[in-house]
This record gives sequence, C-alpha cells and structure tokens, in this order.
Amino acid sequence: MNHQLAIDPLTAREMDILRRMAERLTDREIAQEFVLNLNTIKWHNRQITASWPLAAAPKR
Repeated sequence: MNHQLAIDPLTAREMDILRRMAERLTDREIAQEFVLNLNTIKWHNRQITASWPLAAAPKR
C-alpha cells in the first residue's frame, strides 16, 4: 500500500515568496520587494501553507 501524500506544486511566484519567507522577511517587506499589495502576499502565504502535507494531516 502506498502512503505518499499528494503535494500541490508551488507556482513560481509562491516559490519566490517562500524564499523570502525563509530569509525571514516580513510580509510587508516581501510586498514592497515585489511591488504587491500586502493582502496579496498574505493570500500567497495561505496558498503556500495549504499545500504543505502537515496542513492537510488529520488532527489527533
């Protein structure tokens, strides 16, 4: 039986944002760097974390 979790691939923009998050930039700093609205960055953050296997794992 195969127990692999399906992981949605991230878009190029989500990968760019994830890299900046890894560099510990704030949402506001990331928004300024990409010349995007702060709410757009927050939306991307939700999309990124929703694609993580642990986000979809059942609670115990």
